[in-house]
Amino acid sequence: MLGEGTYAQVFRGTRFSNGETHALKVIQTTYFSDLKEHLLKGETDVMREVNHPNIVRCEEFFESKDEVVLALQLLEGQELFDAILAEEAGFNEKKAAEVMRDILNGLSYLHSIGAVHRDIKPENIMFRNKDNTSATITDLGFAKLFDPGTMQGDLMTTTCGSCSFMAPEVVKCAAKIGTAYGCECDMWSLGCVLYCMLVGYPPFYQDPPELYTKIVMGEFEFEEEDWVGVSDEAKDLVSKMLVVDPRDRITPGDALKHPWLQTTSTSYAANMEKFKKLMEQRKYKKTKFTGGANATVCMLPSRILLPDTQSADFAPTAPSFEAAMKMASAKTSVM
Repeated sequence: MLGEGTYAQVFRGTRFSNGETHALKVIQTTYFSDLKEHLLKGETDVMREVNHPNIVRCEEFFESKDEVVLALQLLEGQELFDAILAEEAGFNEKKAAEVMRDILNGLSYLHSIGAVHRDIKPENIMFRNKDNTSATITDLGFAKLFDPGTMQGDLMTTTCGSCSFMAPEVVKCAAKIGTAYGCECDMWSLGCVLYCMLVGYPPFYQDPPELYTKIVMGEFEFEEEDWVGVSDEAKDLVSKMLVVDPRDRITPGDALKHPWLQTTSTSYAANMEKFKKLMEQRKYKKTKFTGGANATVCMLPSRILLPDTQSADFAPTAPSFEAAMKMASAKTSVM
């Protein structure tokens, strides 16, 4: 077995006809709710359209009464954070920029064909090759097609993703002060990933509901102790990605033109001890999430559903959260 999630297992499989090896994602559908069926349809719809070197490719679909099997391109490299920890000489800005170029190219393509990922996070970025080159976007379980002309189409309102990497407009949908969101949410999530790559921890790491308050307000810091060796260009790109108003957030195409993407700096190495601590605390290994700020979630307007745990109240009426929402609404227009 290559990996396991709440509703799916991934196995290595060999095709008898030609000997090709694939990653077989087996999704159990026996007890799927209507929402889960809707999300699965979104994943398969997007996978049928995707053909890009920086997005995992689906070769075939198989469906039975109780299962859906996706025969995926087998990626030989490691997950992003595992690859960073494997760097003997340390992880510098040049290597971070190489990863960002790959993922931005993948996102630019994904958005151009009218699709949004909705769950960009470190464990959904893997390397195609054994030498950990060619970063690739994986796990399109929350992906959805939209109208690239309007960037919204039938309006995305399902609040889903991973809490620490969730965009403000997605969180707002759960509090019923946001009406919909578009593909811009992917760039916020990738901004959080970039922040992690540079210093070893995410910009938003508090426990809920404070976590949601910080996200909606866009309150994060460049702690001098941790960022002293990071270039101003890198900080500038992070700041342009973590903009609360999605209309003002940098796009993948514009980000690819950012000066930092051309950096050749090898002088700064990320804090490996903080990466190790992050992976231990938030379980960024191949394990089931059990809740907390790192959980993959699918939130409905007044409830937050955590895999492998019983449902917990989202509590959108908590004073601090409600105040943050009102302040954020006054500062930006809701999509």
